[in-house]
Amino acid sequence: MEQFDEVISIEFDQGIIHTAINEGGDIAEMMRSFIINGVKVNFVIKFSSNIYESGILQKDNVKHFGSFRIASEEVIFKLKSLLLLDRNKIRDLYDVVYLLRERNFLGQDIIDTICHYRFTYLPEHII
Repeated sequence: MEQFDEVISIEFDQGIIHTAINEGGDIAEMMRSFIINGVKVNFVIKFSSNIYESGILQKDNVKHFGSFRIASEEVIFKLKSLLLLDRNKIRDLYDVVYLLRERNFLGQDIIDTICHYRFTYLPEHII
């Protein structure tokens, strides 16, 4: 990270720390957040205990930036599509809409991703 002009580590608030502890984990083992040159960046360290979803990252053809592994747009799209089922964060919706509009992903790709990784969902129940 020494290649960047300004790197500020962001500490998690107590609510996030306690939520992670209540779910049996340690937030510092799962995620790290920074502001790098004015842009907030989250690094996911430990992704998911769901064996199907964790395979998304393991199969990715990642790019390397120093010691960091950068996920492909396809993987980010899949992960964000699945997150829409689990939480209501505007940043997830924004990212999915951006990828739909600017990177030529399709609404059908969202449905296909959900049906593949959350196979208890039927396409007619997703929309």
